[in-house]
Amino acid sequence: MRESRIDSKSGRPLLYIDGKREPACAYITYLDERSRYTDFIKEGYSLFSVCASFSGLPLNASTGITPLYGIFDQKGKPDFSRFDESIKSIADACPHARIFPRVRISMPQWWVDEHPDQCCHTPDGKMREALFSDEFKNQGCLMLEEFISHIQASDYKDNIIGYQIAGGQTEEWFHFDLNGSISPCAQNIFNEYLSENYPDICLEKAEIPKPDDIENLTGYIEDELLRRYLEFSDISIAKTVECFARKIKELTGYRQVVGAFFGYVADVFKPLHGAGGLGMLLNSPCVDFFCSPNQYAFQRALGRDWTEYLPGESVKLHGKLYFLENDIRTCLTKFPNECRPGLDPKGIYTSAVWKGPDSIERSVWAVRKAFARQITHSNGLWWFDMWGGWYACEPLMNEMRISRELMAEITYRDTPQTHCQAALIIDETYPHRVGYSDPSFGLRTVFLNALGNTGIPYDILLLEDYKHLKGYKAVILPYSEKYDSPSMIRLKEFCQANNIAILQGSDRDIDLTSDELRARLTKLGVHCYIESGDVIYSGSGYLAIHALTKGQKTVILPRTAQITPLDKSGSSFFGDRIDISMKTYETQIFRTE
Repeated sequence: MRESRIDSKSGRPLLYIDGKREPACAYITYLDERSRYTDFIKEGYSLFSVCASFSGLPLNASTGITPLYGIFDQKGKPDFSRFDESIKSIADACPHARIFPRVRISMPQWWVDEHPDQCCHTPDGKMREALFSDEFKNQGCLMLEEFISHIQASDYKDNIIGYQIAGGQTEEWFHFDLNGSISPCAQNIFNEYLSENYPDICLEKAEIPKPDDIENLTGYIEDELLRRYLEFSDISIAKTVECFARKIKELTGYRQVVGAFFGYVADVFKPLHGAGGLGMLLNSPCVDFFCSPNQYAFQRALGRDWTEYLPGESVKLHGKLYFLENDIRTCLTKFPNECRPGLDPKGIYTSAVWKGPDSIERSVWAVRKAFARQITHSNGLWWFDMWGGWYACEPLMNEMRISRELMAEITYRDTPQTHCQAALIIDETYPHRVGYSDPSFGLRTVFLNALGNTGIPYDILLLEDYKHLKGYKAVILPYSEKYDSPSMIRLKEFCQANNIAILQGSDRDIDLTSDELRARLTKLGVHCYIESGDVIYSGSGYLAIHALTKGQKTVILPRTAQITPLDKSGSSFFGDRIDISMKTYETQIFRTE
């Protein structure tokens, strides 16, 4: 068995395989028949993922899209043949390939039919497993045992280096009903949670709060039972993910890494969706890496920052690796039904967000922007070529090669982890205390959207990690002060004691612009690299600029450095200023050593 682990070096979590550092830069697709694994192998890739699904039911409850077959679709007759073929096709082309399967732990139809009391009703009127169901967790663990036993007995076992666990709505561990997995088993499990954590309010069997009551709330939620139910909706999924992660750790003798999509607390608001509980899993020894795609704000428009869904700096602080799923559309991207007829039965995957830029040139700039953000933030990444062929041309594959080379540079170099001067704080308990309809509820997104075009790089941290804020010049609290928790008050006291400026949100910030936020941050002493609304990333010895508009750009660094353009268009020079003429949506990267 290959051994793998995540270990921090100079403050940067790195992937180790058999004791050696491995650039965390991979490739995956949904559709094997349109995969381009061999293209990526030619460009030096040896780290890959492959989809494995326990169920062939749709990925979510609204679209009906079904790109994956189900290994356990026939009760008592697991079929591993397609998974084996996928692994072997990669191993034949790259014998030393390192593969971490993306395992979708979802129940097949026969299990749903046998366990209606363990299921919730989805918006399309069907039933899927409640993610906190004990029966679901028990069955999922049994399937994991059978799946991993099959791998460990296979000819390709030495190609497997770890596992990513996925499940729930869109494989991202959201409740299938996006409403807390309301099901016959929910009341008993909720009451068990109350009894274990809040015995003082569990005087008698509590009812599940009605969703309609939650949707219309504003202000502080006075009903303690309701607050605890919202908390339960998040924490219960975290416990499920940890249950499966622990099972994999046991099955692999704690010798391989395990990660999961989880904790989209920077942008997914509603606890009934089930995105919270990240703080709990950050402290779990069973979860080594976390994953999310780039944020979908503004329909993935060019000229905008595509930030992360997770507080990435907190992930690193806890010694975990943050793997970004770069599912970046290009001009080669086709709609699902063009790639596999019938894949998208409702024709939903045809909106603007599923269309790429209109040219190869702009597609190159889009993928370059995506990996520039991850390189400067010392994250890992994989290219999710969702329907296949999205990067299948020489200019785009050249960018794939560059992204891996830069990832290798930051992997093998022991340059200390750097952080930005501004930090945005995420309080994942805020949605448990404040109603959905409160004006302050969406301030997180307002501030994130504005930050991307201020010309000021930033980090995202969980509130609980406030003691790591030393060295930042300003922290942004995108919440109304009137709902401050004791933890928020402690953060403020820490900042005041350490001369860290605080920028607190308010209801008036609902229409906050990048220009306004830039002015407020620079007044607090935060360095601004550029004032023309362009996107700036800086860190790990690199600087990237993504142009919102065409024209001459002037970037001012906070210190002098040896500056080298990666595109070889100019000579290396020493200074603290970059002058460059750019096209609209162009992306350029510089070394700054």
